[in-house]
Amino acid sequence: MAKGKGPYVCGLDAAVDVVGGKWKPLILWALYAGRTLRFGELRRRVPGVSEKVLIQQLREMEADGIVHREVYREVPPRVEYSLSDLGQSLNAALGPLGLWGEKNMEQLVARQAERTAAEQAAKAEKAKQAKQLEQAKRAGEAEQDRARGQARAVAEQPSGGGPARRVVGAARVVPRPAAARGARGGSGVAALGGKTAP
Repeated sequence: MAKGKGPYVCGLDAAVDVVGGKWKPLILWALYAGRTLRFGELRRRVPGVSEKVLIQQLREMEADGIVHREVYREVPPRVEYSLSDLGQSLNAALGPLGLWGEKNMEQLVARQAERTAAEQAAKAEKAKQAKQLEQAKRAGEAEQDRARGQARAVAEQPSGGGPARRVVGAARVVPRPAAARGARGGSGVAALGGKTAP
């Protein structure tokens, strides 16, 4: 069998193992009623299947005894596929399942559309939340940068608290003692460096 998992739990388990997956029922349907098809014809009747997957599925079905593969020694070689007796009986067993699918197809499609819409809405909500989180993170980083800039500005101020002033080329002026003021009758201010303050 395809899975090679050993003993089955029930008949349905064995049947699902043989026909499970998306492509095998479609291959069975394409080969129904004793139809014999070449590989290219079979691929056209199973839309959407890749060549690699079709080859793999046919090999599994051949190994399970569902499909018969006939190779004609011609140039170029010709290979044809048909259902074995076991495959014909399996296809007949799948008939009621196909009827059930046709009867309930609209309901199944509607539920699938609802599920897809719900998944898309959840995905959009998740993307919205991720965007809001990213914006909040950027705003937080900008606030931290602003706070660090303010902290640097405060740290660069002189300890007196006022803005730092630098005066270039000005003489340092100190007050003169009162005795010197009386003797000279001046302004009471002496200049350093031999210069007199006005």
